[in-house]
This record gives sequence, C-alpha cells and structure tokens, in this order.
Amino acid sequence: MVAELVAAPSLLVALVLLVNRIPVPPPPPKRPRGRPTMYSDRLFLKALVVTIVRHLSTVHELLAMLAEPTTEMRQVRALLTEQGRFPTRRTWERRLARLPQTLPAQIGCLGRHLVAVLQPWHDGGRAAAIDRTVLRAKGGVWHKRDREAGLVPHTSIDTEAGWTKSGWPGWVYGWKLHLVTTVAAVWLPLAADLTPANVAGGARTATWAAARHRVARHRLASVSSSHIPPHIISTDLPRARLTICDQASAL
Repeated sequence: MVAELVAAPSLLVALVLLVNRIPVPPPPPKRPRGRPTMYSDRLFLKALVVTIVRHLSTVHELLAMLAEPTTEMRQVRALLTEQGRFPTRRTWERRLARLPQTLPAQIGCLGRHLVAVLQPWHDGGRAAAIDRTVLRAKGGVWHKRDREAGLVPHTSIDTEAGWTKSGWPGWVYGWKLHLVTTVAAVWLPLAADLTPANVAGGARTATWAAARHRVARHRLASVSSSHIPPHIISTDLPRARLTICDQASAL
C-alpha cells in the first residue's frame, strides 16, 4: 500500500487511495427494507474527499471533472468504480445526499482505530476535550420576521440553519460544530456533531456527558477553541448526528 501511495500521480489520488485503509462500521444486523444497495458507503466517502479537495459543490461538477481526459482523472474514476460499475448521476445524487447519515458512525469508528494504533494516552493522563465553533451558512440569512411568516425570500437561504450571538462576530446565521478530541500530543477526533447555531452548547455537552460512560476511564475537559488544531475544524463537515467512539475495546 505504501508503494501504491508513493507511486500515485497526485495528492488527490493518494488521498482517495487512503480511504481504502479507513475502517468502516459494521453493517446493521438487520438489512433495511427496500432494494439492496449496489455500491458501498466507502465509494461515496471517496467521492466526498474528491469534492472537498477540488472544492466541488454539485454532482454535475464532480462528473464533469471525472470526464476530463487526463491520467489523474482516469485513475480517480477507476477508484470510484466497484465491480466494473460506475454509478449513474441519479445514484450519485441520492447516495451523496444520504452520506451525512453514515458519517457519525464513520467518525467514531475511525477515532477508535486511530486511538488503538497511535495510543495517544500512552505516556500521559487520559482525557478528552469538548468544544464548539460557529460556522456561517452559505447563501443568505433567514430573518426572524420572515421565518415566523413562513416566507423564504431567496432560494439560496439554508432554512435548516439557526441564529446565535457570540462575543466576537456578533449575530451569526448558520451552524455550530461540536467536537470531541483526545487531549494528548496527537489530537484525534472522537465524536462530531453539527447542529443549528441556536442549539445551546451546554445542551450538547450535557448529552455527551450523559454518554461518557461509553468512553471508558476518560475525563472530559473543556478547552478554548483556539487550542483545537485548525485541521480538526472543517466547514465541509456535513450535517451529522452524534456518535461517540467507544474506547473500551481500544484500551
């Protein structure tokens, strides 16, 4: 695998190849009703990496880029193919829209794997940090008077976002990223949650605190967001529900 990464023609191809190394959560014990899925969630996680690296916002842009007659795009397209099949446009749209539902479990699974491999608490105390940061919504803002009247003045407005007020930026319309990381020489994400900005941080912290018995022998600490490395905070993190990594099996 290392030789394959070294031989990769670009950073994008190398990153997509790395997704193959990420452990995935086990499938649900009971298959949901409906038609069986033809493509794995990992395939669309690779596509998510491509869209983030290349700053793509639509499936149309993704497919247009993959159609470019370059060596890099031919390799990326091959990595986005399973069992000799390449998803149709409709499949890309449907599965990428559902991808946020799978990311919480993926974050928890990856966090557990990284803790087991890197052992960040090997030479020190065991602690995790909880904090949050506000992210502005793309497009316009939905003012209170329009929301109460049920009016959406512009199609660019994200109607699922919310308002919040903080000391530095003032009033912000958008989202709030809640994050749990290890407190150690290596900062590893253990859980992430993206909520409307009007959701109180204390309420989310209380939810995590109630579930901390799942994070065996770890102390939850609150730190300033300025102490969280910038690479941990990403505005590209899709909306996702809370998942806490169960560290018991990793210790």
